[in-house]
Amino acid sequence: MRLVRYLALDPGDPVIARMAPGQELLGLLIRTEIEASGGANQGDATVVARWGPGPTERAELKVTLPRSRFEWWTDGFDASEPRLAILRPPEGVERIEITGDARTHVRLRAIEPGVNETLYRLPYRVTLAEDETWRYAPFDVSTWTDVRAANLDELERKERFSDLREQVRIERAGEGARSDADRPERILLPEHAPVRRRLLMPAWQSAGEASPGDAWTPLLVAKDVRVDGEGARAGRLSVIYRAARASLGKEVAVRVDGEVALREPIVALSGALRVAAPAGTRRVEIEGLGDAGVAYTDAPPANGGAIVRRRDVFELTRARPMTYRFKQAAGETLHLVLFVVTPGENADYRIRYRIEGAKPGSREAAFFRRVTIPDGVLAGRGGDLTRATLWEAATEERGKDGVGRGVIRLGDDLAPGERVVRLSLLGPQPGDAGEPAKAVWVGAVLVGQRAPGRDNGPRLWVEDDP
Repeated sequence: MRLVRYLALDPGDPVIARMAPGQELLGLLIRTEIEASGGANQGDATVVARWGPGPTERAELKVTLPRSRFEWWTDGFDASEPRLAILRPPEGVERIEITGDARTHVRLRAIEPGVNETLYRLPYRVTLAEDETWRYAPFDVSTWTDVRAANLDELERKERFSDLREQVRIERAGEGARSDADRPERILLPEHAPVRRRLLMPAWQSAGEASPGDAWTPLLVAKDVRVDGEGARAGRLSVIYRAARASLGKEVAVRVDGEVALREPIVALSGALRVAAPAGTRRVEIEGLGDAGVAYTDAPPANGGAIVRRRDVFELTRARPMTYRFKQAAGETLHLVLFVVTPGENADYRIRYRIEGAKPGSREAAFFRRVTIPDGVLAGRGGDLTRATLWEAATEERGKDGVGRGVIRLGDDLAPGERVVRLSLLGPQPGDAGEPAKAVWVGAVLVGQRAPGRDNGPRLWVEDDP
């Protein structure tokens, strides 16, 4: 637990922020007070920023914030979750007056020059699970840094501040200020039809959980699975397999509850089978694939267990860039999440991206939430996220393909319009210890837009604010 000081706003007595030379952005970390005994689950916050007397020399933000489950003000009120609002004032502005509702509290922030990521202090530099994140952990450097109000001494004499008790903790990503349901997402396909493969990523399905449409259950040993009684998969099992080379010319057999339901000759290293099976829980077993063989079924595990999630990934080479195209609406904050696969190994990669049609700063004199960097380099290593299997890679080894992840952020500081994102795979750079990957496979998910039609895919990416 730690105490953090916020400044209380007032409708007529401003908090004054000074813009340093070269500073383009001012960040406001906003929270509000919520009556502890009122039963409300949210509170309203209002912020007005003014840098001149004219009617256009101001920006206003009204937002409803959910109650925090863990933080509270020391003066007895419950606290809301935080909201980071960013303002890009017109060029040449040096002084900004910030007013608002008396229940609204703010901390002034600015981007730390040259800092691209938050570096936590040593006790907190530990590897978390993929779906976990730190909340309020102490750090050595951060992308955003607190700045002092120009009239802080006067505000403190007037006791215009409140202390917040923040709990340093690990949360599942998406809990707190946001939940998974708040973040729609859709899969993007690159232009010009590059070579495609299916990526099988390890996952887990709990007992009784609805099965997503892209899951397969491994049949390395006999497995109890649930056969649907209605719908497109009623009364049948779909099985895909890859056989060991020594099994070519032999037979593959599918047993359901101990009885042979289907038997076919193995004429290729991989194949697909359709098996009739009564609805309900059935024990399924595959025979004849050899020690290096593997099979999966689209039926979910009856009692929960290991599954794999299928993702289409596309080849990106140094000679052939990749292009994605989509539209961004006014005020929309998007994340383009890239799953990068280095086939057969854990290898380093560098991908240069460029967002064409992006004009950061086009939403001048208005509050927004995310800053866009229109071009940059995503450097990573396959295997940092997980190990997976490229199904069409024609290898008898599984789980040898390294998967990394990178994120391109498209903030709501952009004017609405079409976005064209171009990816290029970079070669060796001066100072490299070895050569990076010559080819990778990329799958893209656009977080912040709902897919057209039904979207029953998994939640792939969540990120807490601020």
